[in-house]
Amino acid sequence: MVDDHSCLMKGFLSLIEKDCRLTVVGQATTLAEAAVLLTTQTPDVVLLDLQLGHGESGFSFIPVAKMSAPKTKIIIFSTYNDAIYRQYALASGAHGYLGKDEDFDFIKDQIIEISCSPETQLTSSRQEKENRIKPLSPSEKQVLKFLADGLAQKEIADRLHIASSTVATYVQRAKEKLGVKSLAPIMSRMSQVLFQEIRLD
Repeated sequence: MVDDHSCLMKGFLSLIEKDCRLTVVGQATTLAEAAVLLTTQTPDVVLLDLQLGHGESGFSFIPVAKMSAPKTKIIIFSTYNDAIYRQYALASGAHGYLGKDEDFDFIKDQIIEISCSPETQLTSSRQEKENRIKPLSPSEKQVLKFLADGLAQKEIADRLHIASSTVATYVQRAKEKLGVKSLAPIMSRMSQVLFQEIRLD
């Protein structure tokens, strides 16, 4: 398990260890610690947080883990439960995505199911199929690109020669299609992901 929240990790691990089907073979609070563990242990599953301390992103660890331990399944375990995070994690090579707000028995069952699944089978949280990212219109993509470049909505309206209310409408529609309540986390931490996933270019 890779997570920098020690209280959550201890509580979760104590519950995991009560299940005879599961055994915890390592704990890490940083990606460097996790990389070392993968060279000394052979876990069936890595339960990986997305946002660790010091700006570390679990996304960057996925290719490292797949190279170091190609037979190990990677499950993202995160408080970020928006559709765009789940879809990008799976597209990046994760084998599953679980929200930390999921029922604990469901989490355990998913860990076991994913660990026993073929390499090509991808499993995610129960909401994934209901939260597929819907295609954005050209205008919505254009507005999001300007937002990612740091422009305010008023500046975007002036540049596109449209009303500020129209820009606000495009932003609201984009949030609904991406399945997020706020675009700020995406713009600040995942602008590259956003560009890749919805092909803003």
